[in-house]
Amino acid sequence: MRRLPELALVWTDMTAVNPLGSVVSQSHLKTGYHAYQKIKGEDALPHSGLIKDVCPDAPPDVAQASFRYGDIFSPMFMGNLVHPPTALLRRKHVGRAGGLEETFAWAGEDYEFFWRLCREGWGALVEAPSMLYRVEAEDQMTNPARHWCLARGYLLALQRRLEQDRSRITLPLQVIRRQMAEAYGWVAEGALLAGDGHRAAGYFLKSLLLNPAQKRALTLLPFSLVPQRLFRLARRLKQRLSGRLPLGYVWLCDTPLDAWLVDTRGEFTRAFQQLPGHVFRAL
Repeated sequence: MRRLPELALVWTDMTAVNPLGSVVSQSHLKTGYHAYQKIKGEDALPHSGLIKDVCPDAPPDVAQASFRYGDIFSPMFMGNLVHPPTALLRRKHVGRAGGLEETFAWAGEDYEFFWRLCREGWGALVEAPSMLYRVEAEDQMTNPARHWCLARGYLLALQRRLEQDRSRITLPLQVIRRQMAEAYGWVAEGALLAGDGHRAAGYFLKSLLLNPAQKRALTLLPFSLVPQRLFRLARRLKQRLSGRLPLGYVWLCDTPLDAWLVDTRGEFTRAFQQLPGHVFRAL
C-alpha cells in the first residue's frame, strides 16, 4: 500500500475447503461472491501488476501472483467484492469513511462499510489465497431469519448510496434498475420464507415494476397471495420429490399437534409433477 497511496483497502483470494479439510477450490473468491459474476474484472479493476514488483521480499509462491486495482465504488453496487477476513485498510481512509454502521448489524454491515470506504480511495485484489474458507456445511448464514436480514440490509445499502452518491455511480440506468429489482426480489423471498406473504407480495411487485422479465419473481408472487400453509405444502412436496423427505409423505404443518399427512404417491403428487419446470425450481 505504500507503493500505491491511492489505495484505501486491499484484500485477497481464499482457498475453499470442505468440513473434512479437503480442498474444494484453490481460488474461491469469485465463486463465493456473486458480484464477480456480474462484472468484468478488467472493468472493475483495470490496473494490474505482479506482487514481486511492489513487494520484492514476498515469498516465492506469492511473488509471481498478480494483483488488480482501481476505483470499485460503482462496481460495488452489484454486491460485495471484498472478503472481510483478508482485508487490509488504510487508517486515514477509515477515518474519513467512518466506522461500521449499527443500523446494518447482522444485515451486511461489512459490505456497507467497505462500500463507503471505497468512496475515499481505490481497492486492490491480490489474486492469491491468504486463508482457508470452509464450505459445504451449515452455518448462521443458512438461517432463514438471517437470510431476510441480509436481504433487507443489501436493499437499504443500495437505497442509501443512490440517495447520497448517485452522481458517483457510473453504471447504466438499466443495470441499476435490474440490480434494484434483484434486491427487492431477494427481500420478497426472505419475507415469503419467513411466513409474511403480505409483505412479500409488496416487494415482489416493486421488483417486477423495475424489471418485469423475472421468471422467478413472477412464479413466486402467487404463492405470497395464498395461505402460507399452501406455500409450505408446495415446498415440502418439492423436497419430497427431490428425495429430501421420507418416502410417501409430506408434512403440511409445522406443529405435531395439528400436522396431517398426505400420501404423495396419489393423484395430487402426479398433478404437482406436471407443473412447469420453472415453477418447480422456484419453490
